[in-house]
Amino acid sequence: MSQHLGASLSPEEQKIIDQELALHENVKQAVRAEALAAVPDMNDVKKRLIELRDEAISAHEHDLPALFQQLYTHHSLAARDFTKKLPDMRAPYFAHVQTLENGRTRDILIGYQTFIDTKVGVTIIDWRHAAMAKVFFNYREGEEYELELPGRIAVGTLKMRRVITFDGGELTGVSTPAFNLVRERGQPWYRYGSQASPDLSGGAGTAVNVQQFGIGITNRKLPDVSALLDQDQYEILRREDRGALLILGGAGSGKTTVALHRMALLAYQRPGFYAPRFMQVVVPEQGLVRLTERLLGGLGLNGVKVETLDAWMTDQGRHILKRIPKRVYEWTPPAVVYIKRHPALLKAMEVLAAKKVANIAAALKGLINDWGSDLIEFLLASKAPLVPRLDALLERAKDAHVRKDAPQPTKWQLETLTKYLHETKESLVDGELIRSELYGDSDCHGALIDGSDGHIHAKMIAELTRHTRRQFEEPQKPHNDTDDEAGLDIEGTEVEVDDYAGTIDVEDFAVLLEWMHLVHGRVTRKTKSLSEYHHLVIDEAQDLAPLELRILGQSLGADSTLTVAGDAAQQSDPSVVFRGWDDALAQLAVAETSEARLSTNYRCPRPVAELGHKVLGAMAPSDLPKSIREGRDIIFTAVPNEGLAVVEMTDVLGQLIGREPLASVAIICENEENARHFYEALSGNLDVRLVIDGEFSFKPGIDITYVSQVKGLEFDYVVLPDVNIGVYPNTPVARKSLHIAITRAVHQLWVISVGKKSDILTELGY
Repeated sequence: MSQHLGASLSPEEQKIIDQELALHENVKQAVRAEALAAVPDMNDVKKRLIELRDEAISAHEHDLPALFQQLYTHHSLAARDFTKKLPDMRAPYFAHVQTLENGRTRDILIGYQTFIDTKVGVTIIDWRHAAMAKVFFNYREGEEYELELPGRIAVGTLKMRRVITFDGGELTGVSTPAFNLVRERGQPWYRYGSQASPDLSGGAGTAVNVQQFGIGITNRKLPDVSALLDQDQYEILRREDRGALLILGGAGSGKTTVALHRMALLAYQRPGFYAPRFMQVVVPEQGLVRLTERLLGGLGLNGVKVETLDAWMTDQGRHILKRIPKRVYEWTPPAVVYIKRHPALLKAMEVLAAKKVANIAAALKGLINDWGSDLIEFLLASKAPLVPRLDALLERAKDAHVRKDAPQPTKWQLETLTKYLHETKESLVDGELIRSELYGDSDCHGALIDGSDGHIHAKMIAELTRHTRRQFEEPQKPHNDTDDEAGLDIEGTEVEVDDYAGTIDVEDFAVLLEWMHLVHGRVTRKTKSLSEYHHLVIDEAQDLAPLELRILGQSLGADSTLTVAGDAAQQSDPSVVFRGWDDALAQLAVAETSEARLSTNYRCPRPVAELGHKVLGAMAPSDLPKSIREGRDIIFTAVPNEGLAVVEMTDVLGQLIGREPLASVAIICENEENARHFYEALSGNLDVRLVIDGEFSFKPGIDITYVSQVKGLEFDYVVLPDVNIGVYPNTPVARKSLHIAITRAVHQLWVISVGKKSDILTELGY
């Protein structure tokens, strides 16, 4: 039974707190003493420097070399950095284990920096390489272990296993296998929860008592994420440092956690090669960028750059591409986005490249007359990318030895050929020209339709053409309808702005970069090329198009490693054609790949995990995810109109935040329009935040957002306010979206249907 804040602890619980506080005090004293001992008395050093300087002024020349050597030594000593790397006292460790070996009991703390002080009995080991850390990750209390240590085999029993939480250097949490002891900073300790006897309350069904929403345990600091790695996750991190690692698992299984810990471990093992500037994380949405940055900060990897795919492609495109617009259009029609991310576009590029070759061959026939027929044969027969092929063609034209008995060009003919090939190569990297040809050529259109298995049709092509034509129009200067002869923007006058003309779509950056790869053999233009990484993490990779994966794969340097994390069940972006993980890895062009599957849901309580599995229907994995917590049942509420839904949410969520001011609550709508609508309806009575751009603050309170913004994120409480027949139809895309929304809940889920329920719920009997 959970105890409330301020309730007294049992003698057993108080004993545990006393033990941990005493141990923490020992750590503080030992680290403080070590820090002081590492710093010499600089006053003596400075005093001796003055003495040596005075001696040097009056010393005999034979004594000067010895005096100068002493001066150099003391100068070096004065300038030396004596800062020794010690545990970060804001959170010096995250776990405490007690082992029994050969009748001897040892207390071992697990953190990020090895630190041992035998005088006061403090032992902190680095989880990343210390063999004894395996005891914490791989064994439970009472289990016997056998570990291979340097020079010996350790056999013993794990007597105690605790997860320790700090907040600003103050001990605020001790979690045991049976219960949790927590406190706010400076406040009394209290116990909550029981791992053995979950708190089962609340109900399910229509018109339930939603006042039971909330379980009262969110006002605490969570344990360090490293302490939550399980045995399977920990073993994944110990794999060899080479090739690509594909991490697959359902929502809440810890894919991101493992991927980022692998990055941290690589950086620890080879800090020079895996320096932060040589590592990159790419994710689909801005919200996941912010979360990932927070997690990396906790792992000491603040210097690693995290970007959305769109931001990364834009950065690379701006750096490399030639003649592209400065403005990105923000409202690209869905059909156009679909075409530009479809694998069939690669076929269209090949068609365009073949036409380029044919046109060049035709031009050469008129240009070189009778002296260069062998050059045309070389152009048509070569399999090299087009730009290197043209370079080789020019070299053949210049080199009589290569051409043997072929007629040789005159100086004027060679200069003319050189000029033509230079202009041709420049046109091949002209972003505006390539966009107009690729999206406007009828043969390219045919390749798009033929290569899409019927998913791209003539009406979509017409929209692509219309959209592109508008983007290529000349931008019009803003104007107004006033009679002001000078054309000034008078206050209060509406100014018309041309949003379309002179723009580029964000999807075009990947398209044009892939075109560069096609014609150059790699993504490069003169001295500019893709950023090169020694380790790349691609999270939620199921939402990346094949063409985008191809570009990312080309950013990996020699001996680089790659971590790909994803879940096919969460692939809900209708603009992405996901053809399975084998195809995704093929696009990345990684020679050596290993796969790891995570099957335990650490985020969601059992009822939430089960519902998330059920709504996938035929797309669901064959096995239910394993959940480590029971948790409360899901609340289902059906109301006849939206007004009642708003009243219900206002009442219940207002009380929830009053009881649990540190709770994170997400009202997750299916789309942006619904999110804006509910924000307007609720903001007058509730303190809510509208999040439509991924800019989550990750602070306590209520966020109103929509499904595509929350992938990879989690919240204490989740409310789904629009699970209606018109919003979530019984389609694969809608089922995946609902699955994503459901599986964001850490503690409890509330599903609201306004009017008629979604057929997905009805089919499941809710």
